Amino acid sequence: MMPLRKFTIHQPKTVAEASEMLAEFGDNGRLYAGGTELLLAMKHDLLRYQHLVDVKTIPELNKIELKTGAVTIGSTATHRSIERSAIVRENLPVFAEMETHVANVRVRASGTLGGNLCFAEPHSDPATLLVALGAKAQVQGKSGAKTVAIDKLITGAYETSLAADEVLAAVEIPLPAKSQRAAYLKFQLKERPTLGLALVLDVDGDEYRVCGPGIPDGDGVRVFEKDEEGIGKDIRVWTVQRGAGDVYTAEHFGHVPHPAVPGE
Repeated sequence: MMPLRKFTIHQPKTVAEASEMLAEFGDNGRLYAGGTELLLAMKHDLLRYQHLVDVKTIPELNKIELKTGAVTIGSTATHRSIERSAIVRENLPVFAEMETHVANVRVRASGTLGGNLCFAEPHSDPATLLVALGAKAQVQGKSGAKTVAIDKLITGAYETSLAADEVLAAVEIPLPAKSQRAAYLKFQLKERPTLGLALVLDVDGDEYRVCGPGIPDGDGVRVFEKDEEGIGKDIRVWTVQRGAGDVYTAEHFGHVPHPAVPGE
């Protein structure tokens, strides 16, 4: 690891100002939120930027709000604030629980949800669960605002679909239906997930969704239909090949927890 190369920190007051800065700096600039992954990569000289645009100075980007049918989490909300949020814990307990297992307390105190998603680390905990939950990213750029599904935001390892001037402003997570159940489990080496798996099922519907890296169908998400004997049989026979002879079945999930949902 080498000392950081010199760079300039810029602190915009609005998303529009941040977008203008990104457009001006081009390949020499990068958004800076928590910095837990970005600065480490820069210390190893894997990434080089002359300008970092610090979006933590934009007040509205760290809000966590309950809106009609969804929880909206600002991109600069830290993992620690999400895990402790009453709104998240009451309405999306599976997401709050997942956040308690992201890295360690030091990382969760500074790392942000937006930074995690935009860095597009392939072993990211939040991204896997967000895709399974059907979450969407609220993106703003010079051309205006748009909404993008999380599985369309992240296009590959360390790659996103964001244009050079676009800023991830927030993540919108739909509230689960009363008949839906969700679970997240990761297999890990020390603090980094080796394999993260998310499961969302509708106990009254005809299918359930499993999300994780390396799942057949190529895009990391696979949807299964119930059979005549119900969902239990399907879950037990489903397997994921992690690599070199390691096969996991859905029995590793144990029971599927029944989280509290609005109205119960």
